[in-house]
Amino acid sequence: MLRLPARTLKKRHRAAWTSALLAACLAGCVSDAPNKVHLQSWGYASWWLPPEIGDLRASKFDRLAFFEIELDASGGIANPHGWPRAYSRLREATARLQIPLDATVTLRGRQNFESLFGSPEAVDRLLATCLGLVEEDPFLLGLQLDFEHYDESSPRSLDALRAFVPRLARALHALSPRRQLSVFVPTGGPPLYDADSLAEVDWAVMQAYDAHWITGPDAGPVAPLDGPERVTWVKVWQDARALRIPPERVVMSFPLYGYEWPVLSRDARGLSAGPAVTTTLARVRAHPLPEMAGNVDERVQQHGCRHDALAGSSNYLYLDPVRGWVSGWYEGAWSLSRKRDFLVRHGLAGIAFFIAGYDDYALTPRLDRARVAHALEPADSAPCR
Repeated sequence: MLRLPARTLKKRHRAAWTSALLAACLAGCVSDAPNKVHLQSWGYASWWLPPEIGDLRASKFDRLAFFEIELDASGGIANPHGWPRAYSRLREATARLQIPLDATVTLRGRQNFESLFGSPEAVDRLLATCLGLVEEDPFLLGLQLDFEHYDESSPRSLDALRAFVPRLARALHALSPRRQLSVFVPTGGPPLYDADSLAEVDWAVMQAYDAHWITGPDAGPVAPLDGPERVTWVKVWQDARALRIPPERVVMSFPLYGYEWPVLSRDARGLSAGPAVTTTLARVRAHPLPEMAGNVDERVQQHGCRHDALAGSSNYLYLDPVRGWVSGWYEGAWSLSRKRDFLVRHGLAGIAFFIAGYDDYALTPRLDRARVAHALEPADSAPCR
């Protein structure tokens, strides 16, 4: 009998194991239609806080998007953040758990946008880059486009973007196995997309957060359900309807972070006295980014909380000896329950949680994914988290 070297046997064993995992995942993960059985629960797995297999089991995510592969203005990759080589454990874990895995490709800023979509050669290169990511990585079952800027775009670049999206969708759908395309739809600025450009995408992930932001003039809810802010779930859903996106393909984004502003008075919605700092919902095991400052769990244990019935968001207020009055806003379990019922009421697909792990995988499993409405707990009796 021929004895193969141990290294060769190990490679063949690993290849067979990987093929079996992928076959199982493809059998259970790939679908041409959105899942209508329950609300979808998605997570953004960041390069700075990648989840382990135990985290993914706890999270109960239906889909995961690696965040992020940064594009350059020529249509190539500026920074892959280690993808795919540094994430073999994450990729294998999603296959083992049959969680579809996407890669998010990002482009930010008006100048980059105009340079890329002002050049037909760059657009062709972008198509090749996107297809190369999925064709060279059998673990990837889809892509998400995340093109963000909030200034006026030239008609030429908008036309090029809007022609590119269905072109990419058709190319991904033609692959074997079929890959899915989701598009992050920014709000709060001039629209990047029109109805025709989104007609062939599998999912539209609506930006339903940052109604108040780090350098904004006042404190307030990050992702309000309703209210006077330009960005609320009610208004974002109206935007999605204007784009003629079927409700069963609309995913609303939900922040697992909060903001704390120094404010000029004892008012949770007071004028800011300076830029906000970002908080995670829970203490995370590895401090994610240097700008993170504390977590909501510790804050509400010290200072309590209040719930804003109209916004469907929660807040706390305390006096800091250095910063003065501090107002913190966040979306916790009370908020999640209200937003869940909004999804059910309008027949939307589900929620995309940003960033996976900022809640230490304690909040995301609490999403009741049944497509039935239920009685909501009154604001004055709800716990802080």
